[in-house]
Amino acid sequence: MIERRGRGPYKGCGLAPVTCGELLQGEIGGRDFLVTCPLELYSRAVVYLEPEGPKAPLADADDGLYPVEVVSGQEPGAVKKAVLAVRKAAALCGARPRRAWLDLRCPVPAGKGMGSSTADIVAAARATARALGRELTPRQLAGIALSIEPSDGVMYPGIALFDHRRGKIARVLGEAPPAKLLVFDYGGEVDTLAFNRLPALSAFNRAKEKEIALALKKVCRGLQKGDLHLVGEGATRSALAHQSILPKPDLEEIVQAVLKMGAAGVVCAHSGTVIGLLFARESRQSKECERFLSRLGFGEILGEFPLGGSRTR
Repeated sequence: MIERRGRGPYKGCGLAPVTCGELLQGEIGGRDFLVTCPLELYSRAVVYLEPEGPKAPLADADDGLYPVEVVSGQEPGAVKKAVLAVRKAAALCGARPRRAWLDLRCPVPAGKGMGSSTADIVAAARATARALGRELTPRQLAGIALSIEPSDGVMYPGIALFDHRRGKIARVLGEAPPAKLLVFDYGGEVDTLAFNRLPALSAFNRAKEKEIALALKKVCRGLQKGDLHLVGEGATRSALAHQSILPKPDLEEIVQAVLKMGAAGVVCAHSGTVIGLLFARESRQSKECERFLSRLGFGEILGEFPLGGSRTR
């Protein structure tokens, strides 16, 4: 959406999906990657830009020479990554507005592994470009996001294989199958930046490389065949293999129980606090699993959401 009223500010709107962690994440052959798990649940940004000043190169995007005012009520520090995305997107489009306003709404809290930061960044960058009459490609959006922090691959449609550190790998694997996730939060927060800087992280990832390679084959085959149980089996393998890096209490027992109750698999936030139980879209078995999770005595059910990523944003 692009809008301009009279001589007033330009207006652009952008969406980007949040996630339930990742279908899998790890390292193969020294290359970091993840497979996205987007939800039909979106961060929404509206950006207003005053008519432009002199053109600016991307290198000057974070010099702070023009203000970006947050009008959606958050403290500026809480959305500083999205504010930076506004400046970087404007600079990539060859513009330096005199002033910008950002209205940002994200449906999930930070620190849970639900991709809130990446969704905010991508939504804000999309909205900024659209206010300038431009559409940024997924590769351009990925470049903006990765220049700010390690990022999910939700700027790509469908289910994507993505190098969340350097962006050297970016490939759409296919459309999301008709599925939904029951999202459970263990509680607390994980700092994504701090997690990705752990000195031992690469060694841990190398130790589970064979398991992740098997998981990736299952997910790719499942997406090609439209077989949700194959996708779920791959995701579950990755979640359990990740217990050596960021363990989630009782996950092994939870997996055994919910698979018996009809879940196709369990998805893990590899740098967060949530898991997602994967079901066919029309399944009613999620209700039994929801009652089971409610009886655990810890954590919180955040809701049931469709697996997404295919909607035009």
